[in-house]
Amino acid sequence: MIRNMLVPAEVTLASGQRHHFYHKVGESLHRAVALRDARDLIVRTTAGSQENVNLVVDGSVHLGIAQWETIPQSEEIAIVAPLFLDKVHFVVKQGSNIHSLEDLEGRNVSLGLPNSGMRLTSERILRVCEVDTSTIGEKDRSFEDLITFPQMEAAIITTSSSNPVLHGLLADSRFQLITFSLEQIEKLLQTGYRRDRLISRDFPELVGPAGIPTISTMAFLITHVDSSDALVESTLHTLYDEIDGESVVSKLGLIKRPLAREFSVRFHPSAVRFYSLKK
Repeated sequence: MIRNMLVPAEVTLASGQRHHFYHKVGESLHRAVALRDARDLIVRTTAGSQENVNLVVDGSVHLGIAQWETIPQSEEIAIVAPLFLDKVHFVVKQGSNIHSLEDLEGRNVSLGLPNSGMRLTSERILRVCEVDTSTIGEKDRSFEDLITFPQMEAAIITTSSSNPVLHGLLADSRFQLITFSLEQIEKLLQTGYRRDRLISRDFPELVGPAGIPTISTMAFLITHVDSSDALVESTLHTLYDEIDGESVVSKLGLIKRPLAREFSVRFHPSAVRFYSLKK
C-alpha cells in the first residue's frame, strides 16, 4: 500500500491510454519532476479514470487523473488540482447514415474502454437519451479503431479537445463531428454535465465560427486523502512552477492556479493551504 509517506524517491501516477491526453499530462509531469527535483515519476498507462480511481483508493499509485463523474463521494479520494475540460465529441464515419444518437442502435460504436471515464459518460449519455446500448456492437474498442477497423461506424469520445489521438482521427477525411439535439443537451445538463461547445480554433476544418454544441466534464488530479502533505505540495509546485519560463500548466493549456482555487471540491488539506496563498 502506498500511504502515509513523505515524498518518495519514486512517485507513481495512473494516467490513461498511451499517447492520449491523460498520458500526455503524465509525461509532462514526469519531465518536470526530473528537472525540478531529480526524482522519478512513473507514469502508468491505464484504461482511464475509473481504473485510476480504483488504483488510488487501494494504494497502488500515489496520484491519478480522473473525470469528476468517476470520483466517489467518499472520504478516500482528495483533489490535488483541477486540470482541464473533457468535452464530448460525437464522431461518425462519412456515409454511415448516422445523423443522431438514435441512429446508433444496431451499429458498431466505440463507447470507450471498460473501466474508463469515457465509457461511463458514453453509457450515461445513451441511457439519458433513451438509446438501447444492448444493440450496439464493438462498444469496447478504443475510438482510434475507427481508422483501422472498417466495421466501426462511430464513437462517443469524452476527452480534451487537445488530445493528439483525436486530432489524428479527425485529420482523416472519412470522419466528421456531429452534434446532439438541444433537447438532449438539456437532459444531460440535468445529470451534472456542463454546457459547452467544440470550437473552430481546435478543429478549423470541421467546426464553423458558431461552434458545435456539446457537454463537458472536468478532469482532476487526485490522490488518497492520507497522502502526505509533502507529496501533494511537491506535486502542485511541479504543476504550476515555471522551468525555463514555462510550467506544465502553461505548456498544456491546463487550468491556471488562480482559477483552480475557486473550485468547490474536496481538496487535500495541503492543496487547500497551497491555493490559499496568493500567487
